[in-house]
Amino acid sequence: NVLDAARAAGIGRVVVTSTAGVFGPSEGGLVGEATPRRIPFFNEYESSKAEMHAAVRAHGSDARIVCPTRIYGPGPLVEGNAATKMIARYVAGKWRALPGDGNRSGNYVFVDDVIDGHLAAMARGRAGEAYILGGENATFEQFFNMLAEVSGLPSPGGPVSKGLAELLGRLLELRARLTGKEPDFTYREARDFGAAYSWVTSKKAEDELGYTHRPLRRALARAVQWYLANGYVKPADVARIRVDLRLPA
Repeated sequence: NVLDAARAAGIGRVVVTSTAGVFGPSEGGLVGEATPRRIPFFNEYESSKAEMHAAVRAHGSDARIVCPTRIYGPGPLVEGNAATKMIARYVAGKWRALPGDGNRSGNYVFVDDVIDGHLAAMARGRAGEAYILGGENATFEQFFNMLAEVSGLPSPGGPVSKGLAELLGRLLELRARLTGKEPDFTYREARDFGAAYSWVTSKKAEDELGYTHRPLRRALARAVQWYLANGYVKPADVARIRVDLRLPA
């Protein structure tokens, strides 16, 4: 429908947002745009995006697809912004455990880099092509240790099994229905963050679009600063957080 409307309006070039979750995960190595999908999709979000890829290419428009990894940074703490919620909860003292065994890997990309990637795809992308917009690869243990370092907060505690996290998500959803308050995290978030996720590469976007991304440590410091400045941490708790301002913004 969007591509039909763009064509009718005389708009020639379109950027469509997908997810890197449509690719891989692979058994070792880096996941890229050509990595075959060897296991079922983890959720309807990923499967619907894969269908969208096929629809875009079948349409024949001058549309290119961008596929961000786990986006974090300034923004509302909604369910779809799971990585940002995870960081904000940690900073607010509501999250101190490692998901799973702490060794699950993911790729984390700062929201400003994703915006720049969209603009680069519009300017230099090829019709029908998909481009992964990623950041830095890290295990959960590496991610939270880095977050602890830049914020001056304690390192994360012990691991929490995927099954226990999913059960807690169900209980928090039930409490939310009874109280009308948003749950701290949901079953779907626990399920998706415990899923297998391999290292990801953005080389195609780097080579064809000139895409770049910020180092994870530096961008995490920027994110923490934003959460403090925008009321995501109670005023009484702000004093215990010492963001490492020596990191370049």
